[in-house]
Amino acid sequence: MSRAALAAEPVSADEAARLIRRDQAPPGLDVDEPLVIENARGLTRLPAGLTVRRLTLKDCPDLEELPADLRVRHLEILDCPRLTTLPAGLTCYELHAHNSALAELPDGVRVEFRLDLRDSKSLTRLPHGLTVGSLVLRGCTAMERLPEGLEVTFLDLEGCTPTKRRKCRYQIEPLAV
Repeated sequence: MSRAALAAEPVSADEAARLIRRDQAPPGLDVDEPLVIENARGLTRLPAGLTVRRLTLKDCPDLEELPADLRVRHLEILDCPRLTTLPAGLTCYELHAHNSALAELPDGVRVEFRLDLRDSKSLTRLPHGLTVGSLVLRGCTAMERLPEGLEVTFLDLEGCTPTKRRKCRYQIEPLAV
């Protein structure tokens, strides 16, 4: 199947993983199943315009960035030490990046339901005006303050040292009933 044909119709997760690992995936690749990319040494990027409902990136030590136009509903990032930020316009329903190397989440990142960044020791910044249902920052010891305009229903800050906790400025508005 040609690269243009692959971009025009959804492909299986196995085929997509194979193409991505070989750096042969076309822009606009549409994957119709959960996509798991793991143990992918040498993988530095994903194809532009990748569309996938659920994406797991596990043990991708050379992955440096995600495409700016990534379309994903559930994103899980594990053991990707060179991935230190996310695309500014990323929108998803759920994002898990436990023990990640993320240093910041740029303005424009939107997570609808759950943002779990537990034990991301380098994380220092979240986007201004972040709105998310559940925010887990347990063990994010470099985080000194929460962003202004943060709107959250559930917030887990366990593991902040007392010094850091005093510096973490946050205000939770009561929910209107």
